[in-house]
Amino acid sequence: MFNTIISVALILVSIGVMVMYVSPKYQEISVLRAQNEELSAAILKTKDIEETSRKLGEKMRSFSPIDLERLERLLPPTFDELRFVNSMQGVAARNSVSIQNINIDTKLADLGGVTQQGAGATSAEKYLIHEFSISVSATYEVFMRFLKDLERSLQFIDITSINLGQGSAQQGSNGSYLYQVEFRTYSLK
Repeated sequence: MFNTIISVALILVSIGVMVMYVSPKYQEISVLRAQNEELSAAILKTKDIEETSRKLGEKMRSFSPIDLERLERLLPPTFDELRFVNSMQGVAARNSVSIQNINIDTKLADLGGVTQQGAGATSAEKYLIHEFSISVSATYEVFMRFLKDLERSLQFIDITSINLGQGSAQQGSNGSYLYQVEFRTYSLK
């Protein structure tokens, strides 16, 4: 009978040790294993990101300085409105065109579209849209030459609208018309 009591007592002590010590430690180990798996996945992602960054760095270094200059001209890091307008005036002067009423509006945009300042995308996904509105007085042939020179000489632009006069064909004395031109250009900051 004494052996039975000792056997039962040992079983109860074993169950108590399991409930009080082994079970909580097993749960801690399970949590640590899950964290270990998450960290291992994060390390793999970090290695993938490092590899992608290394490949992009190699591609960037493979560009010639001329290509980098062209890319920066297409989408400059910063936008200098004064320099852009002066360049546009130079193109107009070469084509004997008169530019009037220059209006500039700048909007913050992200890869999904235009957003309010500070809302939406991360800073890596944001860029600026500079919207221009100008009036040009010229003949049709000179105006077309001006647009082609503007397209070739300045950074990337999207012409969004061209209107003849203010709702009607306003012809000047020398056969020139007043054109309303709206276009956009872009920059990173």
